[in-house]
Amino acid sequence: MNPSTEDLYLPIEYTGDLKKLQQKEQKAKMKYNIIHKHLLESTNTTAAELAAGGAEEFTTVVADHQSNGKGRGEHSFFSQNGLYMSVVIRSADTAVNATLLTLYTACCVHRAIRKVCGFTAKIKWVNDIVTDEGKLCGILCESYFKPGSDKIDYVIDGIGINLGEQEFPEELKNVAASLVLPPQKLEKIKIKLCKKIIRYLSKYQSKIKDRSFMNYYREFCSVMDKRVMVSGDGEPYEAVVMGVDDDGGLMTISKKGAKILRYGEVSIKPENTLRSE
Repeated sequence: MNPSTEDLYLPIEYTGDLKKLQQKEQKAKMKYNIIHKHLLESTNTTAAELAAGGAEEFTTVVADHQSNGKGRGEHSFFSQNGLYMSVVIRSADTAVNATLLTLYTACCVHRAIRKVCGFTAKIKWVNDIVTDEGKLCGILCESYFKPGSDKIDYVIDGIGINLGEQEFPEELKNVAASLVLPPQKLEKIKIKLCKKIIRYLSKYQSKIKDRSFMNYYREFCSVMDKRVMVSGDGEPYEAVVMGVDDDGGLMTISKKGAKILRYGEVSIKPENTLRSE
């Protein structure tokens, strides 16, 4: 059962190393509220409750486990062990750039994992962080609108990273992955990852405005120059990925002709054939 919003606000709870992190951020003049709980139903749900109650931008809810983590659509997100965090985004520019925020978040998480863990994963279009073994991290940005308006009031930027030894359900064993780390270092690594991700996210307005992060996205995008199967856009079909445009659209070519995908799902063909020049 979720703790109440009042419980989280009074007082905001900083535990263990998270308290040290909060103190360091204050010294650096970064006013981030970090709420850490061992178990929550969903960090996105809790962060949304706080945002509705007036929580400031970059208020972050962190949990070690989720009992009902959110995935895309009606899917749940398996959250047995890892870093599960949701960040409140409030900028007035959010309404224009909510889609790009998702791509930028993927870059922030990818970069943080490289920096803290020394591991280079890939970004699967649109915003999953993947390894050769499967999905390492999922990202879910949920937009909430102002009452009686079509303008976005705030976005909850949800991030779930699988860390440590995992016992995935049978249906996820071939599609999910976890970054296995020394048990004695796991908690410190979680804190460092949380810290890096928030710091990178805090620069989202300027990065999204000039699209400067898109070169990083392209460099580590797993489907660049690959033959893929496209689904969620009518009948599934085969295509070749030619690139990613500055708005995050996947530039493809198939027997149907050239097309920029704004939604849908792509999976790499087993042969992983590169397009010829």
